[in-house]
Amino acid sequence: MIRANSARQKAIDTARGLINDGKPLKAAALCKQQLMAPGAGEDPDLLALYATALSAMGHMGEARKILKKGIRLQPRNTELRCRMGITYFHEYRFDEAREHFAKAMEIDPDDGWARRCMADILMAESDYEAAMALLEPKVETVGPGFANAALPLCQVYLKLKKHQEALDLIDKTLSVSVLLPNIHNNFLFFRGDALRGLKRYDESFEAYRLANDSVGAAFDRDRHREEVDRSIAAWSREAVETLPVSRRKSNHLVFIVGMFRSGTSLCEQIIASHPQAYGAGELMHIVDIVQQFKRGVKTSSRALWDLAPLTAQNIDNAAAHYHAQVTPLAPGSSVITDKMPNNLLPLGLIGQMFPDCRVVYCRRDPRDTLLSCYFNRFNADQIAFTYNLDDLGSVFADYWRIMEHWKRVLKVPILEVQYEEMVADPETQNRRLIDFVGLEWNDRCLNFHKTKRTTKTLSADQVNKPIYRSSLARWKPFETHFEPMYKWLPPESFWSPPGGE
Repeated sequence: MIRANSARQKAIDTARGLINDGKPLKAAALCKQQLMAPGAGEDPDLLALYATALSAMGHMGEARKILKKGIRLQPRNTELRCRMGITYFHEYRFDEAREHFAKAMEIDPDDGWARRCMADILMAESDYEAAMALLEPKVETVGPGFANAALPLCQVYLKLKKHQEALDLIDKTLSVSVLLPNIHNNFLFFRGDALRGLKRYDESFEAYRLANDSVGAAFDRDRHREEVDRSIAAWSREAVETLPVSRRKSNHLVFIVGMFRSGTSLCEQIIASHPQAYGAGELMHIVDIVQQFKRGVKTSSRALWDLAPLTAQNIDNAAAHYHAQVTPLAPGSSVITDKMPNNLLPLGLIGQMFPDCRVVYCRRDPRDTLLSCYFNRFNADQIAFTYNLDDLGSVFADYWRIMEHWKRVLKVPILEVQYEEMVADPETQNRRLIDFVGLEWNDRCLNFHKTKRTTKTLSADQVNKPIYRSSLARWKPFETHFEPMYKWLPPESFWSPPGGE
C-alpha cells in the first residue's frame, strides 16, 4: 500500500509538472491511468489534477464530474472549489463561477488563488479598477498568496497603462519569490509588455525572447508544411464536387477563421452585437471531429488529407454531433459564430458538413499578427509554433497557401476581411460583414464595444473598446529583431494603405 501511495504521489508530481509545462493531454492520460488503482478515486489531489488537465483541453463537463466527486469528499477544499469555478468561467457562466470562488474565499479569506480567480472574472468584464482593489492588499507584504495576487495585478496595471507600476511589481516578484516555471514564464511575458509600454523596445524584445525560449515548446515546421501540402493535394476541386455533403440545415452557422491575432475576435464581437446573432467563441468541436476522422493518428496540424472516412453517413453524423453541441447555445438566434481561428485548416470538411454555412476569413498584416503572437503566451500543447520566429513565419505561409486553395475550390461563400480596412472605415466594413452573414443592419454592430458580452481570448480588451488607429503598424519599433520571420512571408500578404506609404 505504501508503494502504491508513493507511486501515486510520484505520478501526481509528474502530472502537475506536465500541466505547468502546458502539456495537459499527457497529464490527463497519466491521471486517468492512476485513477484505475484501488483507492485512487478518493485522492482529492489526483482528482483536482485530472480535472485541471481536462479543463485545459476544453472538456469542462468531464472536469466538473470529477470535481463534484472531490468536493463531496472534501467540501472545504478551496482548490477543488476554485477548479470548479474555472470550468464555469471558461464557458462564460459567470454567476456559477462566482458562487464557487466566493465559497472558497469564505472558507479561507487569505486564499490568494480564490481572490485571483474572482479578479479574473472582473478583468474579463473589463472592470479593472475593481480587480485592482481586490488584489492590491495581497501584495503589500511578501507572504502567502503574494505571487498568486501579483500575477493578475500585473495584468491589471498593464490594462490601465500603469507600466512602471507593473514593471516594479514584476521585478519585485522575480527577486523575492520561488515560482513554478509556467508562472515565472508569465511574468517574463508581462515584463516584455511593461517595457514595451515604456517604449524601451530593445529591452522589451529581449524579455519576450527570454519568455518564449523558456517555454521550451517543440514544433516540427517541416512536418506541418508536409501535412498542409497533403491536404491541398487531397482536397482538389474534383474531390469537393464528388464527396457527399450533409443535408442538415446550416445557413445559420458562420465560421470565422484566420491566423491567431488577425481580428477574429473583433469580427465575432461585431456580429454578436446584433440582436439576432450569438457569438459562441473558440469552440473545440471541429477539432474533435477532425481527430475522429483521423482515426487516432497523431499529426502536427489540424489539416485533414485522408478522405476515405468521409462517407455520407459519417459526414451527416459529424454534422449532427456539431449541431447538438452548438445550436442549444442560442436556440432563438438566426446566426451562430464559431471563431476557432485555425478551423481554416479543415475548411474542406466544414464545407461538406455544412454546405450552407458562411466563412469569414480574417487577414491582418503578418508583421503585426505574428509579433502579437510572439508577444503572448498560448497553450504550448496545442499551439506550439508561436514561440519561435521561424516557426511563426513558416506556419503563416502554410495558412496563406491553404486559404488561397480553399478560395479556389470550395463552394461555401468566403468573405475576406482586412483588419486594417476595418480600422480605416469601420462603418463600411461592419455593414459589409453583417450583410454577408445574412442579417439586416443594426447600429449596435457599429457600437460593438458597448455590447455586454464576455470574451476570454487574448483579444478581450480590444473588443471592449472602440477601434483605434494605434493598433496599426505596431511592428515598426521591432523591425530589426524579426529577420528570421521575414523570409517565410509572401510579399502579397503585407498590407499598405491605398496608394502605398
